Amino acid sequence: MQAVADFGTNGDVTLVRPDTVPVSSATVLVTQTFYNDRGEPFQTVHPAGRVDQITLDDAGRRTALIENLQLSSSSSSSSGSLASSSSS
Repeated sequence: MQAVADFGTNGDVTLVRPDTVPVSSATVLVTQTFYNDRGEPFQTVHPAGRVDQITLDDAGRRTALIENLQLSSSSSSSSGSLASSSSS
């Protein structure tokens, strides 16, 4: 994972960087980029929480782009019908 934090002008005061990535807030906008095992970026989490994800083929070419990915979970009953669903 790689994260970029935009601290703005910091009020024209010398910026002291924290040792760890800060949590995104109204004054510190953090964008996270996640990489696959081949080192290719495949998912971006924007400061507002929006998630964009791409699918790559074996040559590293983008084959799909999902903007504003909605992460959800669901389970099914033994009959195969939807038992519950939730979205985060």
